[in-house]
Formats: sequence, C-alpha cells, structure tokens
Amino acid sequence: MVILIIDGQGGGLGRSLLDAVTKELPTAETIAVGTNSAATAAMVRGSMVPGATGENAIAFNAGRAEVIIAPLGAYFVNGLMGEISASMANALCQSPAYKIAVPGADSPVTIASHRTLSTSEEVRQAIALLRRHCKS
Repeated sequence: MVILIIDGQGGGLGRSLLDAVTKELPTAETIAVGTNSAATAAMVRGSMVPGATGENAIAFNAGRAEVIIAPLGAYFVNGLMGEISASMANALCQSPAYKIAVPGADSPVTIASHRTLSTSEEVRQAIALLRRHCKS
C-alpha cells in the first residue's frame, strides 16, 4: 500500500501523521510531500521515509497513492495560506486514492458535523479512518 502524506507551512501536522502511520502500518510504502522545503524537511527528519517537495511531487505521487492524508486546505486552491496551486488541488482531487482530510484549526472550510479537536486527536482520528479503510 502506498500512503501519501502531504503538509505545508512548517510540516508539524505532517510529521505527526507520518509518525502515526509508520507505527500503525510499518510495511506500507509511506511518502512525505511538502508544499515547501521546510515542511518536507520537518516531516522526514530522522525517519527512513522518502520526501519530496512541490507541485510536481504532489501531482506525481497523488497519481500513484492508494491513500492520501493531508490537511483539508490542501484540497482547495490557495489553501494552506496560499501554498496550494490549482494544479496541486486538481491532482489531489482527481486522484483515485482514498482521501483522509484533517480539518485543522486554521482550515478555511468548516464541516457541519465537525467538532474542534486538538491536533493529536485529529491524528488519532485520521489513523482510525486509515485502519478502517485497510480492513475493508
């Protein structure tokens, strides 16, 4: 299974997701892609997970991923404080991968049934969704 984790800005959420995914599914091929080099570096620092940066890396890896885990803003043009281009959002949305969107406190979109969670609670919930998807 190929799991793509995407993050931007400082990469903190992506790092938390990466740690949780590699613990939950140590044999899965996990790839970290940052919208900028700082996010990529933060995600892969001290891990064996490969990392890549930018628009083409998102487009390429979204096309081969079976699961994508990213902040909700990554699915919207100009999301993550403007770091998401139309090409990036398009690649993510058109990917046939199972998608897990982590809302985050600074998301420009509010889901009607969403309740405010801490980052660690959102990571736990994302892993629960991944676990459920892997069992189906």
